[in-house]
Amino acid sequence: MAGVGDQGRPLGRRLDLVEVLGGQAGQGNDVVLPRTELAEAAGIAAGDGVLVDEWLETIAPGVYAAGDVAAAWHPLLRTRLRVAHWATALHQGPVAARAMLGLPTRYERLPSFFSDQYDVSMEYSGLATASDRVVVRVIRRRADSSSSGCAVSMWSPA
Repeated sequence: MAGVGDQGRPLGRRLDLVEVLGGQAGQGNDVVLPRTELAEAAGIAAGDGVLVDEWLETIAPGVYAAGDVAAAWHPLLRTRLRVAHWATALHQGPVAARAMLGLPTRYERLPSFFSDQYDVSMEYSGLATASDRVVVRVIRRRADSSSSGCAVSMWSPA
C-alpha cells in the first residue's frame, strides 16, 4: 500500500515491477530486470520489458506501462527501448497519465544521463549501438584559463 487516506482507505498500491541484481540499489553496479509476469498473465506482450507503443500503451487498450518496466517504441530512433534510469520514469509517467486522460502525447525524449564523479562530469544523450565507433576529442587547458580543460566523446556510425 502506498499510504492511507481519509477514513482508512488505501491511496494506492506499490507494485515491484523490476528486480535489482548486483550491489545495493543505486550504487551504479546494478542490473535492473523488468518483472513482466503480471503483464504476461494478462496476455500483454512482453520481452525485455512490457511492450508499449510511443504513447506508452500496451496491446491491451487502456493499459499503460512507464519507467523501468516499459519497453517503449521510440518514434524518432525507430526502435524499442527500455531504459532503466530514474529520468526515464520521471518523464514517461506524465506521458502515460496524459494518455489515460485522453490527451495522448508521443514519448520522444532521447535517452540521456549525467553523472558527477568528484570534479569530472559526464553527460550522455542519444543511443549508441555496438557497431558505432567512439571519437574522443581532448581540449587542453589554455595557459590564461583557470579551467582544467575537457574531453568530448562522440559516437558516430561505423
